[in-house]
Amino acid sequence: MNSPRLLVIAVALATAALACSSAGPKDPATAPSTGGPVVAQVGDRSVTQQELDEWIKNAWFAEQTRGGDPAKVYELRSGGLDVMVGEIAVEEEAARRGISPEELIALETESLGPVTDEEIDLFYERNKAQIRPQDSLEKLHPQIRNFLEEDRPTRATAVVLESSQVRIHLRPPRVAISAEGHARGPESARVIIIEFSDYQCPYCARAEPIIADVMARYPEDVRFVYRHLPLAMHPEARGASEAAVCAEEQGRFWDYHALLFANQRALTPEDLATYATQLGLDMTAFEACLHSESTAERVGLDMAEAQRAGVTGTPAFFVNGVPFHGARPTAEFVEIIERELQRDTAEPAPEG
Repeated sequence: MNSPRLLVIAVALATAALACSSAGPKDPATAPSTGGPVVAQVGDRSVTQQELDEWIKNAWFAEQTRGGDPAKVYELRSGGLDVMVGEIAVEEEAARRGISPEELIALETESLGPVTDEEIDLFYERNKAQIRPQDSLEKLHPQIRNFLEEDRPTRATAVVLESSQVRIHLRPPRVAISAEGHARGPESARVIIIEFSDYQCPYCARAEPIIADVMARYPEDVRFVYRHLPLAMHPEARGASEAAVCAEEQGRFWDYHALLFANQRALTPEDLATYATQLGLDMTAFEACLHSESTAERVGLDMAEAQRAGVTGTPAFFVNGVPFHGARPTAEFVEIIERELQRDTAEPAPEG
């Protein structure tokens, strides 16, 4: 239950129709019987405060969901549902105890006790991918403590929710994505994570240790597939992707892949050749591969698949077909993986 409280407001009001008013003349100083005070007058047309508020809410929802993108709509609704369910659980438990919701949260917050150093360490580790390398745990320790202390009421709500009987029926959208690509993990894995990535994208580099952590946690249950999406804004990314394909031809994709991310600012053709030499690749075969039309086509197929799936940025993940964008913390991957592992087998993931 860690979604912003604002989400629930957007979800609850996103489908509200815009208020309509008659075209007859109105006194701009007089508030209609409904809709609140008039905030603007355009000719004979009055705009009420209620109309303005509802327009803002609908416009905000449309902006946040990118005009109806199923993945963004689900993300917003899911976050809003988390908050709504938490508030309902608190209200019901408070009623059962004969106290107010505010009193219940105060009691549960007090029972959690002060923030511990262990909690601070855990928070830092879980969010390390989003933290700048120069910001050490020691440096951020006070800020993390303050954040966790302020977040205590949210954690108290989660505690109440954990003891409630809750069933979530909202289902995420799924996209059929081919799992053809550079892969690691067992073919029999119940969860397939497909990533579209760009070797010049700094956020893609941040996702690398997160994926490594996920694979270490689920060696039998997760298969990871890397697919190429070099963005036009990164002029050297396409060449790096093609070079990685050529490294795969000699069985060294993952080693070469690691070198590319470790050297994101050095991806010129000369640099790409240097990394191949460091790995002891057959340079004649490597160079021939780089100039092969089939290599460019191989990367192009990944790019076309990404476009078909509606991917516009990197890194973009699909967990059993469920869109999951950005270099999210390991904990968020674990949450969605656990949900997939517990999912009813009658609802199979889309086959690639």
